[in-house]
Amino acid sequence: MAASVSVVVPTLNEASGIGSLLESLRRQSYPVSELIVADGGSTDGTRDIVARDPAVTLVDNPRRHAAAGRNVALRRCTTDWVLFTDGDCRPAPDWALELMAAARSGPDVVAVGGRLTAEPATAFERVCARMLLEAVLRHSAGSRPVTAKTLDGALVTANCAYRRHILERVGGFDERFANFGEDIDLMFRVLDLNAGRLLHTANAVVVGDMPDTLGATVRKWRQYGMASSYLNKYHYRRISVDAGLYRRLFETVRTAAIASGAARTEALICAVQLVAHIGGKVEGSVRLRTVNL
Repeated sequence: MAASVSVVVPTLNEASGIGSLLESLRRQSYPVSELIVADGGSTDGTRDIVARDPAVTLVDNPRRHAAAGRNVALRRCTTDWVLFTDGDCRPAPDWALELMAAARSGPDVVAVGGRLTAEPATAFERVCARMLLEAVLRHSAGSRPVTAKTLDGALVTANCAYRRHILERVGGFDERFANFGEDIDLMFRVLDLNAGRLLHTANAVVVGDMPDTLGATVRKWRQYGMASSYLNKYHYRRISVDAGLYRRLFETVRTAAIASGAARTEALICAVQLVAHIGGKVEGSVRLRTVNL
């Protein structure tokens, strides 16, 4: 008998992409028993778009952030597995099918992550996609076990699935993380539980939107820096100075100074991302009274 699945999506002002997401979920080749959207008080028409879809259960997320939204939705789930994606994503038609195929590879599999990709429409978006997907997440081809507390092949909530009873056992998402690495924290806590295997499969594909303005990329990379500090505070628990990050910033600035044309533009965008990331790490360190630089 096929495992039953729910899909959970937190939203906050996702009107530009939520319609495409819902259409992608309607086209899934694997039956989705429950589709739950937890909205954090959108003011851009997101709720109206979601409410028009009779297949969706729309719930309120008064705390607004993603961790709380997923927890609100989780309390409504009754299925064997819970799949996660985001309002700015478009899962492939066989997304749920491939996640569940990996889940069936053994009775001890408790979580599966898929591959996040991008379809950049501009040169700016291509730079953003390359930095995130190649330099940070590194969702490689093929399938493999996930055994270490790193971002290499990490299970991100744009594209992953967990057994519901495991989510209940770890208490869902830690709402202290809000929007700052709450998915990585969940993966780390499930690894700590040692209750079964976590897998990454490249066959389950989700296309995610990339930042399309300088302001959006600054906000996103600040968020990544904050997430790094939260993970350091609650998991690594050490003084951390990422020398490689500063070397990369130096090399990127040097490239921007000597290059021209598209190469210079790309280097400048990367430098802005790295500076925003460092700023987020500093802000998180101050907020959490940790040292993560």
